[in-house]
Amino acid sequence: MKTQMIDLSKLELETLAEMANDAAEQAENNAKATVQRAMDAGRFLNAAKEQCGHGTWMPWLGANWNYKHATASAYMQIANFQHAGNLKDAKSIREALRMIGEEKEDHSEV
Repeated sequence: MKTQMIDLSKLELETLAEMANDAAEQAENNAKATVQRAMDAGRFLNAAKEQCGHGTWMPWLGANWNYKHATASAYMQIANFQHAGNLKDAKSIREALRMIGEEKEDHSEV
């Protein structure tokens, strides 16, 4: 979507507030959708790993995954812990991983 450049100095404050709030809401929704898609990717990768025989997971990942191994590990970790914390509130992959880390710490103290 291409946004046409407008002279913002000519807009009323009420209009600017509405535009700012709409843009922020879209940003929040997109961030949450990103975390959800990472969870989905992690679930798919976890299923693939289960189907791979012993010793074939890493070669399979290297041949079929277009991103870094660390990214796969992070997404798989998010998928594994999506039930543990309230990851639906995470606004970034980093925040989801931080929430998982806190959840692990809480359980290790018990």
